[in-house]
Amino acid sequence: MAPSRPRRLAFLLLLVLALVNAPVLMSLAT
Repeated sequence: MAPSRPRRLAFLLLLVLALVNAPVLMSLAT
């Protein structure tokens, strides 16, 4: 992938972080 797309890379990274933190946030919410 060309380095001229940092926005898509940042979006994918944010999505991965959200998926990883989702169960943790849910467990804390209980």
